[in-house]
Amino acid sequence: MSTLRKLLLAAFLAAILAVILLTWGSVGSGILVLALIITGGYLLLRWFLDTHDPDDYRMED
Repeated sequence: MSTLRKLLLAAFLAAILAVILLTWGSVGSGILVLALIITGGYLLLRWFLDTHDPDDYRMED
């Protein structure tokens, strides 16, 4: 990923966190927190599937 894309992603994440903190207690901040948690779980699952070989879990006959 290029440096510009990383900076834009960091700025977007900082903006989302700022909105969450400024509107804490509202439904919108709860939805944003839930979206961040789901996104983090998806990224971890995607990383796991990309870095592990599916044949590692098969037993030899």
